[in-house]
Amino acid sequence: MRRKIVGRRPGGRADEHAVADQLLQADGIVDEDLELCRLGALAAVQGTSSLADALGAFARRIGLAFQMLDDVLDVSGPVERTGKSRGTDLLDGTVTLPFILAREREQELASVDLASLCGPEQAEALCERIAATGALREARERALAVVAEAKAQLQAILPDGRLALLDLVADAVVERYR
Repeated sequence: MRRKIVGRRPGGRADEHAVADQLLQADGIVDEDLELCRLGALAAVQGTSSLADALGAFARRIGLAFQMLDDVLDVSGPVERTGKSRGTDLLDGTVTLPFILAREREQELASVDLASLCGPEQAEALCERIAATGALREARERALAVVAEAKAQLQAILPDGRLALLDLVADAVVERYR
């Protein structure tokens, strides 16, 4: 569900209280534009549309890196860490980045139909095959590159103090998967 969040105070700046009230009432997930980051930028002191755009791009990149690393964890992570069996996404029929990369590296995997997986044991075996291709390392490296790109894009637009805080957010996404 896509929500438009509105709340302006005199002078055209976002009203933090109106925004917070609407966020509390939101019953959907954050849309692909990550409007929350944009609103934060607009509500900030000296917020500009270029800052809003930069923060929106940062959030999209961090969200992408999070998903990429989550896909790695689905294939490599133990149930104690993830709360679910290895290969759950694959078993659900989700084509993940590690699976895509593994299929490029091993011809036999290219013919695997995820719909044919019959249970956790087969999903686990597929995870082993994916891991053996080196696809997990490449997926991690790609995710780390996306995080580095997200951080680099903000350097030109944010003061050091604010940049350091967002660097911590970006680093926290990566640390979860180390």
